[in-house]
Amino acid sequence: MHLTLPALLLAGACTRKGADSAAPEPPVAALPAGSSWRLDAAELGLDTSWPVGFGGPGVAVGDWDGDGDADLAWVSPRGWGLLLDNDGSGHFEVSGSLPGGIGVSAADPDGDGDLDLLVVGAGEDQLLLNDGAGGFQARALVAGDTRFTHSASWTDLDGDGDLDLFLARYVASLNGAVILDQGGVGDGNEVLLGDGQGGLLPDEGQLDPAARDGLSFHGAWVDVDLDGDMDLYIANDFGATATPNRLLRNDGGQLHDATEACTCGLAQFSMGVAVGDPDEDGDPDLFVTNLGPPVYLQNAGDGSFFQAGLATGLTVPDDAVHDSSWGAIFVDVDLDGHEDLAIAYGQLNAPGTQMADWLAKHDDVSFENAAAQPDVLLHNLGAEGFADEAATAGFAEEGVTKAIASGELDGDPQPEIVRAGLDFLEVWDPGPTQAQAQAQAQAVLLRLDAGAANRFGLGARVDARIGDRHLTRWMQPSSQGSFSSSAPEIVLGLGEADQVDSLRVTWPDGETTTASNLPPGPMTLRR
Repeated sequence: MHLTLPALLLAGACTRKGADSAAPEPPVAALPAGSSWRLDAAELGLDTSWPVGFGGPGVAVGDWDGDGDADLAWVSPRGWGLLLDNDGSGHFEVSGSLPGGIGVSAADPDGDGDLDLLVVGAGEDQLLLNDGAGGFQARALVAGDTRFTHSASWTDLDGDGDLDLFLARYVASLNGAVILDQGGVGDGNEVLLGDGQGGLLPDEGQLDPAARDGLSFHGAWVDVDLDGDMDLYIANDFGATATPNRLLRNDGGQLHDATEACTCGLAQFSMGVAVGDPDEDGDPDLFVTNLGPPVYLQNAGDGSFFQAGLATGLTVPDDAVHDSSWGAIFVDVDLDGHEDLAIAYGQLNAPGTQMADWLAKHDDVSFENAAAQPDVLLHNLGAEGFADEAATAGFAEEGVTKAIASGELDGDPQPEIVRAGLDFLEVWDPGPTQAQAQAQAQAVLLRLDAGAANRFGLGARVDARIGDRHLTRWMQPSSQGSFSSSAPEIVLGLGEADQVDSLRVTWPDGETTTASNLPPGPMTLRR
């Protein structure tokens, strides 16, 4: 890939901020790095100074200009943001500026067929409406509301054909010592429902106090009980003394607390969530990041969960090198049909800052705050478990990575991984593996068109038959990671097969669309 950097005009402002059982170690099959690039913000004269609190930066992947390839948006809590335009081959140019913020997500709330952007965490959250050619007109999402939003997640909550929104909120002024001793509340999480005309209206009745008041980093829309509608899992910081993670089940478009029954209310420093089906049993599992060991929650099939990290290999060593995990995503990087897991790691705050010094001295928190914390790539080997291949794959970046997303950027079948820190933006291209070179593994890159207000089909379930395998995916690009959103596409890795034999899309209202004998390559399935 290549990167061209023209002169920048920066705009926008920011106001900060079950018991496991051991399994045999699986063999390692390296994923060598391919064509990748890194953009250093300091070299562009952009502010990268500490401290900025815990939130951001944010990154979003999507086709802003309607030319058929995925572009990038990158926003910083230091008050700046950039648009990067892709020419289709992975050649990018910085094409414009964005308001600064903590997080950014992409969706189409006005249903006009192009992706809009929502930049959050800088005073009034800003909805940037796309003119269809990649030009944006900004307006406040809710005029006068300056609560401290960390991330925004989109779905069709009530199955009425338009998009709804969850805003995860933290608190701008944080005293960690007080919160650990006495608890605390955030700025008020919120659900906004689409009005069918492109507007979003707050629905105060969706969240009870426990769901509303957490110090929340991220909300993941996920159909935990397989009843066809999207439930909500909320990742909260300071879970032991403030509010633990929450699960809200969706009943006819109304959310109800189900945390106790799900055994998934982790009381930890949760900062991000990955949603996927790495065990390939047809129900969604969760990987929740943390200060300290992250947790893999495997779905029992009924919407309850058990911790299965050690048993499956979906775990990261608890040591000084791996302390602060932020965003995480499930993505099939080698197109073998198995979902791999990428995890962003990074120093919580620079040495000498108040929070870093306090955490280092606090007896109740096992935390080293190492300056170099490499990112992690857990390769899904199917029945053989998982192997950490970040070092051999060229993925073990030792910066302060927080945001992570994915999308196909350069015209080959493989999705790239985009990650960002306060001082850098990086695209990682996995490149072809040796197995792929031998078997010429390919993928169907699936995009959806619901033909209604929810044009990109957010909340849809996809079931694919490939030989004797059954793959299940969900179109939820803003429900993985933290502060960020991936491209609205689903990668169906074929492995050694040459087609998807059959495909069924279940739309948020329960209607289905089917297709068969799909060859490798990009395709759009219309309702």
